[in-house]
Amino acid sequence: MKNILIVEDEKSVRDSLRTWLVELGCQVEVTSDGEEALKQISEKEFDLVILDLRLPGKDGLQVLKEARLKKPQLNGIIITAYPAAATMAEAMQIGAVDFLSKPINLPKLEKLIQEKTELVKLRVKPILIVDDEEHFCRSLIKILTVRKIPAKSVNRGEAALEELSSNPYDVVLLDVKMPGISGIEVLKLMKERGLKAEVIVLSGHASLETAVEIVKYGAYDYLLKPCDTDELLLKISNAYEQRLEKKKLR
Repeated sequence: MKNILIVEDEKSVRDSLRTWLVELGCQVEVTSDGEEALKQISEKEFDLVILDLRLPGKDGLQVLKEARLKKPQLNGIIITAYPAAATMAEAMQIGAVDFLSKPINLPKLEKLIQEKTELVKLRVKPILIVDDEEHFCRSLIKILTVRKIPAKSVNRGEAALEELSSNPYDVVLLDVKMPGISGIEVLKLMKERGLKAEVIVLSGHASLETAVEIVKYGAYDYLLKPCDTDELLLKISNAYEQRLEKKKLR
């Protein structure tokens, strides 16, 4: 059963959406307030959140942005009676899976719910952390586990390549400097061997040369240590989205 949260301050819209979703067989929670929505999202797992753009206090975009910092795998659909290209672009940038105008096209919404809640299952694949700093790995695994994102760590590049050859990963967090082969060499060998994953490279030192190298070998992004947790989680979420889009295009 799909678990859906509706965040809508217009009672007639909220009630009609709830009735329709319950008839589809969904478990539905509702609220009219952005802060209350964030509270519910922090306490309960939802497959999808449907958010009105204009809400009292925090608007739908702000709620979705804050929610995805805590739960990067969360899917959100923004609905509004006042569509605008700039707002639509912003919604997609923060991770909304779609942007629907009111009155809502229910067949389209049903299709989106089906597609996007099925994709949630793919996102539970573990993240691979490749870093020789044991304390950093333990801390990061703890942060990810709290947010229901499973993770595994290895401390050498050779072990990373072996792991990637044996098991599928959608996202890899890769340190640059390690004993044995470097993170850059791991990236290069991944490309040569056709090992598919979105790689976020981590480094303790800013370097233009490193930035050029990681782009050359197809890394998704580059972050400096110590990483800001919220920024890292958002990049992981966006990397997941990109990986899943690539899978759909195969």
